[in-house]
Amino acid sequence: MIAVFRNVPPLVLLLIVLTGCAGLPARLPMSDTASLAARESFKEMIVRQRRCDNSADAELTVTLDSRFYRGTMNGYLQTMAPSFLNLVGMNPLGQPLVVLVSDGEQFTYALLSERLIYHGDVDSEAYWRNAPSGIDPSNIFYTLIGRLAPGEVRILSTGNDEQGRGVWLELARDSGSSRSLVLFDPERLLIRRYLKLDEEGGVALEIVYDRYGAGECSLPGRLTAVSGDHAGELTIRLDDWRTGFPSSPADFELELPPSFKRVKVN
Repeated sequence: MIAVFRNVPPLVLLLIVLTGCAGLPARLPMSDTASLAARESFKEMIVRQRRCDNSADAELTVTLDSRFYRGTMNGYLQTMAPSFLNLVGMNPLGQPLVVLVSDGEQFTYALLSERLIYHGDVDSEAYWRNAPSGIDPSNIFYTLIGRLAPGEVRILSTGNDEQGRGVWLELARDSGSSRSLVLFDPERLLIRRYLKLDEEGGVALEIVYDRYGAGECSLPGRLTAVSGDHAGELTIRLDDWRTGFPSSPADFELELPPSFKRVKVN
């Protein structure tokens, strides 16, 4: 079903469907001792993540099920902290079909079969027309690999998950103006779920991470992003993660023949 993705980049599809508001998860009270232990484990996870590689690539399968689109596309993902993205979508024969690159400030999307390129700023009206507040292009690397972006994070509250899957931590950045909930696994020091909260305290975006690999710097084998009103669900399966190789911003520049038509979007 490649055709459903033919004229829309996979990341933009994600932005299109992930809007709305969902209910907050139930959080059970914790003792002061258990809460302190969870906080210390969370700090340990952050310290560990700072030692991990800042670039990675993987084979991926994108599956989208929404009111507007339905289909699956295979491809390749390359990403580097904090904001670099290179996503190549393949046709059933394994040939490149679409390419999306971004440095967190600008993006370029190429339809190779049509020799057509769209490019512009990520803060342009065209880019943000369908984008939810939960997606931050400047930190896309961390969103894709299930880690928190660098910067000061304050833990506002803790609570046990009612299904015993871990501990819910309410986090704040920027003097409390940006809040989120994470389902933290204190045994493996991993984030299982991430909920971006809107200004009213509702859920603007929910991402579920699972199929983590082994090791201190394990990466998720699958992430599922769900719209707040459950109007759409996008699953990205990630296989054969590779880390530990050098990357630079030059690796995320898209060079195509001058015969391609270029369209600037605003």
